[in-house]
Amino acid sequence: MQIYDVTNINLVDINLSAKNKDEVFSKLAKKLLIEGFISNQEEFISSLYQRETEGSTYCGYEIAIPHGISKCVNKVSMCLSKVENIDWDKDGCSNVKYIFLLAMPELDDMSNNLHIKLLSEIAISAMDEDFRNSWDEVKSSQEFLDKFKTYEEKKNER
Repeated sequence: MQIYDVTNINLVDINLSAKNKDEVFSKLAKKLLIEGFISNQEEFISSLYQRETEGSTYCGYEIAIPHGISKCVNKVSMCLSKVENIDWDKDGCSNVKYIFLLAMPELDDMSNNLHIKLLSEIAISAMDEDFRNSWDEVKSSQEFLDKFKTYEEKKNER
């Protein structure tokens, strides 16, 4: 499963207006609820904060990958967002511009493996400096989503 397999244009926002992690979680969870990927916004947000207590989801390169695993998740899904710099961990060292928020159902080992695979896909794409830098140039949510599809198709050709 690829990144573009678990998202849609309604879950991509290159102009997400958020001042902090709380606003990011609230706004993206609302998108997931509206699209039917989660059944309970508050429960899902709780799962995101639970994961944050285990360690920061900031991963460098101005990227955060918050993820929640919950019974309220109806289907594996991901929000892709671009924000004006947010100090993710409120430590002055974790400025975030790109957010890849994963929603995973609480199921079994297969679900857990998919969760790890998607995290790896994001991390691998973020390591490609040219690809990562191209994110700054996107003018629309569709263009941002298309960049991932094209990147993954090229990677699969290798």
